Amino acid sequence: MRKSRLSSTNLKQPVDLRNIQLVIFAGGAGTRFFPTGFQKALLDVAGKPLIYWQIRYAIKAGFRQFIIELGYKADVVRKVVLDNYPQISDNITFHLHDWDPSERPYGTGRALYALIRDKVLDASKPVLTLFTDDLYRRVEYVWDL
Repeated sequence: MRKSRLSSTNLKQPVDLRNIQLVIFAGGAGTRFFPTGFQKALLDVAGKPLIYWQIRYAIKAGFRQFIIELGYKADVVRKVVLDNYPQISDNITFHLHDWDPSERPYGTGRALYALIRDKVLDASKPVLTLFTDDLYRRVEYVWDL
């Protein structure tokens, strides 16, 4: 029987999560979620926006380098992050993706390309990419990625 990908770690040796660049894609308009458009990163869950929980769990897991990829309602998302996490503001890089919903294809691939093109990512360091709604609470889940 084949083991599930999440049943054991894919890493050959432990990695210090402080050295991994965590990219959180928080730029979509959420049109599949809300037909009229709504910044999914700002969706209220237990009294806080989704992006709040994503960063909270990432800090608890051990991440220290954050890149927030912005697009739709970028100023609002940026303010929410800085208002809730002023203590790590020096470790957060915000990148505004030149997002145009009329262009196809658009989305994750184009956003990742923009991070590479604009030299936001350090090519010498590992990167983990997450969407705002990829929530986890167990550090083991992060190791399994």
